Amino acid sequence: MDSNCKKILVIIATISLLLYSSCMSYNRREENIMEISVLKNNATIVYDIRLEAIYTILVLCDYDILSPYSLAYQQEIKDYFSFWKNTESFSRIESMTKAGFRFNRPVILALSAELHENELILNKAIPSFHVNLLGGNDKVQELLADINSFLSETDFFGFFARHESNYYSYLEGHSPNIFEVISDIDNWYQPNDYKYTVYVSKLIHPGGFGHSFSHQEPVVALGAILNPDEGIDRYITFNTIFHEFSHHFVDRYIQENWEQFEKNLDTSLFPNFPDFFDLLIFQQEYISESIIRGLSNYYIIKKGFSAGIIFSDAQYPLSENIFNKLIEMNIRIIDNDLLDILIRIFLIED
Repeated sequence: MDSNCKKILVIIATISLLLYSSCMSYNRREENIMEISVLKNNATIVYDIRLEAIYTILVLCDYDILSPYSLAYQQEIKDYFSFWKNTESFSRIESMTKAGFRFNRPVILALSAELHENELILNKAIPSFHVNLLGGNDKVQELLADINSFLSETDFFGFFARHESNYYSYLEGHSPNIFEVISDIDNWYQPNDYKYTVYVSKLIHPGGFGHSFSHQEPVVALGAILNPDEGIDRYITFNTIFHEFSHHFVDRYIQENWEQFEKNLDTSLFPNFPDFFDLLIFQQEYISESIIRGLSNYYIIKKGFSAGIIFSDAQYPLSENIFNKLIEMNIRIIDNDLLDILIRIFLIED
């Protein structure tokens, strides 16, 4: 090969690298390393210090809904921060994990706050339903104060910084699957100019939570479902990510059009709802969850996976009916007309 050919190959390789770098890039916030993220097109995947701080405290509390795939990391947390378990702040948070500070509320609290001078301060409104489950506004502020005590009394910022390379490896390993599903979400729901954010953590339990603050900026937090090397197959990862992002679209449609559905609800299709639930919220969430389970299972089939359908939860029996309806219709776009058809399954026929 002559020198001119070698020069051409070097130029081509350099251009290819630059094009790839412009497509997906790595970013870190410098001040105390508040977050580590990877970006591609209209999507960002973040390992965030707010979430990790709160879930670190939950590990210390022996919270019963954590990832089963990061036990060594969890033990490191318990060993390193064990002294903080002797504080009153720890005792108060521990008691709350057995009451309202469970499920999606740790995620909502983390993402509703910003770090200012190394303290968490609420800068977004938490939905009243979740505030009530946490015990009211005063209890939320007390909880934040106790979390800030953890941040000020421990070396958590240094701990997070020392694990930066591990967090980035986690991002790097799982970002291809996440970006692929986000691309599919764009194709299936066809929103205009949406920006997606995915928060990940080794500590969040299998599955995830969605909580978006802006109509055009869906947000989800994903946990241990991202560990196919630990026995969770790739198709379940795809099913779960599609499921969590679908909540942004389906929940909103149901809420915005509730008046036209509410008067014809077939209440015999709903299970008994817990006392702490608002009936309206329960009915909306039950319909949404049933529809989304059917949609995400159907998505897996269209994705070409030979397995991945999840109908194990008898709590949502109509999700299988919805899945069969989608198979019959053979749809490839999820729009308002389709959602109307699926919601009618929960209504009394005229």
